[in-house]
Amino acid sequence: MTTHTLQRARLVRAIAFCAACALVVTACHTLDVTQPDIIQPGNLQSPSALPTIRAGAIGDFTMSYSASGAQGSSGTTEGQILTSGLLSDELINTETFPDRINVDRRFVEINGATMANVFRNLSKARRSAEVAAANFRALSPDTTKDAGLSEMLSLAGFTYVLLAENYCSGVPVSNVDASGNLVFGQPLKTAELLDTAINRFNQSLLAAAALDTSGATPAARAPKIAARRAAMSLPSVGLARANLDLGQFATANMAAATVATTFSYVVTHDLNTTRQNNGVYKGSRVFKRYGMADGEGGSGLPYRSVVDPRTPIYRILGTSDSVGFDNKTPQYNQLR
Repeated sequence: MTTHTLQRARLVRAIAFCAACALVVTACHTLDVTQPDIIQPGNLQSPSALPTIRAGAIGDFTMSYSASGAQGSSGTTEGQILTSGLLSDELINTETFPDRINVDRRFVEINGATMANVFRNLSKARRSAEVAAANFRALSPDTTKDAGLSEMLSLAGFTYVLLAENYCSGVPVSNVDASGNLVFGQPLKTAELLDTAINRFNQSLLAAAALDTSGATPAARAPKIAARRAAMSLPSVGLARANLDLGQFATANMAAATVATTFSYVVTHDLNTTRQNNGVYKGSRVFKRYGMADGEGGSGLPYRSVVDPRTPIYRILGTSDSVGFDNKTPQYNQLR
């Protein structure tokens, strides 16, 4: 009897322990969550996703254009402004990294990681803008109600202009197929890149011109008319620049004449994340990799000697910031 009672007591305790364990396990699993990606691909297939798609394309364009800093410095990288400025003697290298020194010498290593990353970011921006434009066409219930389609086409056009201006003739324009595989494109000559840019700008201009300006009163129509004018100005600037590069000066002049001198399209930066940092400021003022040139090579423009009010420059004296990363070259920075 005693043995039976003890066995039954052990059985009761075992059942109670198992139940407690099950309760603990169940309670723990109620706190488990599936960690999603920032944005799931399936969430980008509706009209409500278009603002996110637009923001992503603008972010990729900004990363390729002004970028976040300088390669090898706190996880940042440079964009087209700094690298093209270095190549064209608007800027000089004020540091020790071989990749940028070689660009300053106009001797770019084929396998140089820094310049490969700069080109890759511009290629990503091109595809991002073109995919965004395709999404606006496919998902927007009415593209005349929003300037997103026109803006994305213009950004795509400007990526082709940058490829034409800053790289030798024969730039491969690659894409990604539906399975995510890279499809290498045929190299395009400079004129072909510019023709493609003009095609994108013309599409953008048509989309902007079609924007709705209706309203019951002049006051209701006025902001819509102003928005359409601004939307048409961006591709017009692009058309002027691409035609100028092609030597079509009269056509470039006609396109530019339609744009108000007060118009500007601004890409913005933030301290929120490294990716959002202002690459021009970080690459020069903070990391001291790039500085302002002055009559570089004997034929360069006098960027420091002749002050241009549009691009003021400064140098911080009396501290280590007065010289570049190499601790030798005078560090002059632009206020932009």
